[in-house]
Amino acid sequence: MSTDITTTSPLAGLAAQNGIFTTVKGDDFETKTKIFNAVNDAENISDLNGKPFEITDMVIESAEFVNEKTGEVDQAVRTIFITSDGKAYQAFSGPVFNAAKRILTLLGDPSEWPAPLKVRVTEEGKGLNRYYKLTLV
Repeated sequence: MSTDITTTSPLAGLAAQNGIFTTVKGDDFETKTKIFNAVNDAENISDLNGKPFEITDMVIESAEFVNEKTGEVDQAVRTIFITSDGKAYQAFSGPVFNAAKRILTLLGDPSEWPAPLKVRVTEEGKGLNRYYKLTLV
């Protein structure tokens, strides 16, 4: 019987570097600064209160946090949407991450879109069963 533990990165299938996947194109200093600012200064997506916004790029990074109930370190995914006006909004939400992956799979890279993608994130469910849902507008 094997005692090996296999773990899969939540970013498996995405071209991530150092735990960060981004659709922002370029390798120059200005591009790297844009990515840093999006990751460092992103506002919570809940601040939008369901208001539609336009996505021009995404940054997705793996993260770890201590589970308050178990004390164990859990993996999470932080999805950051960069808007057409340069703002960034973040969610630590499985359903939002899955929607972002579907967007990339079905609609392609943002550089291929004819215009910024208009979306809305709403809070669904109640109590401990709350989650965020991303829909196209």
